[in-house]
Amino acid sequence: MKLVFSLIGSIMTILGLYLFSYNWFSGNYISNPTNENPGSFPNASYFITGFYIFPLLCLVFFILYMIFYKKINIRGIVLSGMVGFWLFSLLTTISSSPIYYYLPLIVIVLGAFLVRFKGSGQAMNWTLAGTAAGWLIAYLIVIALRAIQNSLTSYFYFDPSQKIFVLAMILVFGIAGWLIGRKKNQNRMKF
Repeated sequence: MKLVFSLIGSIMTILGLYLFSYNWFSGNYISNPTNENPGSFPNASYFITGFYIFPLLCLVFFILYMIFYKKINIRGIVLSGMVGFWLFSLLTTISSSPIYYYLPLIVIVLGAFLVRFKGSGQAMNWTLAGTAAGWLIAYLIVIALRAIQNSLTSYFYFDPSQKIFVLAMILVFGIAGWLIGRKKNQNRMKF
């Protein structure tokens, strides 16, 4: 699980950094365009550079998380990353505010210091499996309902009510996975 947690933790950290830097750059650079010719995309170099830097930073953070797995709270980063991105998705679905783009990175940093796991971390494994299963099942339900209603125009665009349904299913399945993991961990401790 060290490999899986390091990979997921590095991706969540870089996505949180991307959202943070995207909002910061859009507020400081993109909203103040330079005088360029019509039809040009001002400050395109920031976006193009992001395409190169994202995979490199993911690789660097993955290697760092693998090397310093015992010293860095990777499971706390993964759990807080899931919570941070869930909150970000929920809040941006309900209302739009640029401050929400800072939320995932803040929650990841706080979770790295505040969230501690005791024991084998089986509850974390089940929580991760529950959130993944909740997302997959909810996504398939929404796609099936849209296909039945003959309103399936895109596999990626969801109405706000459909997004909230998917987020609610992720929450329910994540909590169920956490409860199953705790129950299995308690049963294992009895023997």
